[in-house]
Amino acid sequence: MYLNLIEGPGVSYQAEVDEWQVTSPSTRIELNPSSAEGLPAGWVLIKASLNHQGFGFSGRLVAITKSQQEYSYELPVSLKGTLFELLHFPDDVVSLSFEPSGASGAFSVNQLTLRKVKLHERLYLMWKRVISVVEKQPYDVLYKSGMRWYTPFVSLKGAYALSGGFRAYSPQISYDNWIARFDELDNRDVKKISNAVKRIKHPPFIDLVLLGEQSQVETDHFNTQLYPHAGVTSFGQLKSDWVLCIDPGVVLRPHALYWFATAINENPNALAFYSDHDLILDNEARVEPCFKPDWSPELLLATPYMGPLLLVKRALLEGLLSKKDGNGVTCYQLALGCLSLVNSGNEASPIIHIPAVLYHWSKSEYIKFLQNSSRQLDMVSNYLDESGIEAKLDLLNHKYHKVVYTPIKEPLISIIIPTRDTLHHLERSVMSVLTQSTYKNFEIVIADNESVEPETHAFFEKVSRYENVSVVPYNFPFNYSAINNFAVKHSKGDVIVLLNNDTEVISDQWLEVMLGQLQQPNVGAVGVKLLFGDRRVQHAGDAVGPGGCADHFHSRLDEDDPGYFGRAIIAQDLSAVTAACLMVSRQVWEQLGGLDEENLAVAFNDVDFCLRVREAGLRVVFTPYAKLYHHESVSRGKDDSPEKAARAKREADYMRSRWKPIMNHDPFYNPNLNYSRPDFTLSNAPRVNKPWLRAK
Repeated sequence: MYLNLIEGPGVSYQAEVDEWQVTSPSTRIELNPSSAEGLPAGWVLIKASLNHQGFGFSGRLVAITKSQQEYSYELPVSLKGTLFELLHFPDDVVSLSFEPSGASGAFSVNQLTLRKVKLHERLYLMWKRVISVVEKQPYDVLYKSGMRWYTPFVSLKGAYALSGGFRAYSPQISYDNWIARFDELDNRDVKKISNAVKRIKHPPFIDLVLLGEQSQVETDHFNTQLYPHAGVTSFGQLKSDWVLCIDPGVVLRPHALYWFATAINENPNALAFYSDHDLILDNEARVEPCFKPDWSPELLLATPYMGPLLLVKRALLEGLLSKKDGNGVTCYQLALGCLSLVNSGNEASPIIHIPAVLYHWSKSEYIKFLQNSSRQLDMVSNYLDESGIEAKLDLLNHKYHKVVYTPIKEPLISIIIPTRDTLHHLERSVMSVLTQSTYKNFEIVIADNESVEPETHAFFEKVSRYENVSVVPYNFPFNYSAINNFAVKHSKGDVIVLLNNDTEVISDQWLEVMLGQLQQPNVGAVGVKLLFGDRRVQHAGDAVGPGGCADHFHSRLDEDDPGYFGRAIIAQDLSAVTAACLMVSRQVWEQLGGLDEENLAVAFNDVDFCLRVREAGLRVVFTPYAKLYHHESVSRGKDDSPEKAARAKREADYMRSRWKPIMNHDPFYNPNLNYSRPDFTLSNAPRVNKPWLRAK
């Protein structure tokens, strides 16, 4: 049975692009059979190929019976957009409608079909999905999801439904359900933790120091800890090598100290630890989980992201307190103090993040903390002054810190723009650089990859009359990496900017912002915020691993939408940024050999370069304080031929092989979040290795 899709409220079809525009969540599209067969009953299989732009890809099918009873069916979708789901309909369905998305956006549907299935086919398809999930998912993840070894035999339908939750675009899980499935400690967990504690050969003692004024009621939770080697003390009476500093309003979870102690033993070179947390209401309900990235010096300046609890090595703590009075000190001050000692970008950072909710923070105390945002801003200002760093500092959205660094001197910046015709984009890009940039000591090197249109060559002749613009011919087959490497060799600047020919400058101080950021300690590469023409976000940094290989953070958010805990509007360290606009020093460029033109001729070469920057011990920083328009990949076109598809697969396979550890865990994207796409939603299969489940 083939179905016709008919528009409904909140959705419109655009024939010229063959897609629907969804203007509000829960929009429904009516489904009508294209033959006289009518709507099926019993077990049916719905199939379709979906292409979606926006958030909330998972959809629903809604069936209404003669008695006007409504049945709702969740429709998980694969990473590639495949909808393939078994559903059971009542016998008297009179209408069907399709909700394609949980949010606004655009989508297209190809080959939507709905057909009845017989018993043997249904059993085969159900078992196929269940077995696939059981083989791929860790036992603890399956256990927390409700799957047991016997579940498929007792209720194959139930096991099939649980398995659907592991598909890439499965319906978003609520935090309450996520806690119940993955985060609550049951008797099994408590027993394993207790046994694991007994097996620790050298259990570290942890001093607990309560910062600010805290009542006895607030500290009663220490008595519930499953790890006994700890005690409350003060800065003047420390007796162990490790000190857990705790701001007011923090409630430790029973396994918190055990997890910290395990992390201490597993990371002998560590200097400090922090973990994820959530907020707790007066009725003890848990809300607003804060799943954090690993150590990010730039993010710490922008927001107190490490939270109100910090485990610090005593030697480091004493060094920090020697500069300050211990009275009135906060975890954020201590965290900022770590910046002057630890500012590297490599994987072996001595500041360790534990990706687990190990404590709750009182919502009322959190609100008090936000009300003192000016105090946090003063702390950042003091750090910058003490470090001799000149920057303009502002409060952003009443709680974040906008830090824009003042460039040191004015080195020559070489702006590299590869192109092949597409003059309507190229001219706008080049002229925006020439007319909109307040920084003047730059040159533009246009690398021409065999342009053939007379208008393009006329523009080359015209623009070459500028003293700081040159055109260099690259007369070889398209290879993005090789073109940029070639052009850099024909440039003169101490600083390189890779710039796509489909960008347009809209921040006049974009070069100053990037340069000031690049000149900060151990920064090797800088990327910026890129917008579509409608001013929605195209790029706010890249995730490596989520989405299959690499994907943009915050894509299609509104320009000023703060995103997940402000990360769409504040500067931060990341694994990678796009080379559509990327700044790097010539020294680092030459040290790393530029872009990889052998293995990554077209795609992922910028991600690979950034990962090599971090591999060399340097930082990659995204700053949203410089913005450009970007019309993505208009010159190259789509990978729609067999040759291009084969090339794209080779390059993706190379990336997954070369950077396998990062693909499995991007340090700046929490493993408790959805790894099918970097949208910061909760994961249906968290990638957290709990220590009591691996302890022997």
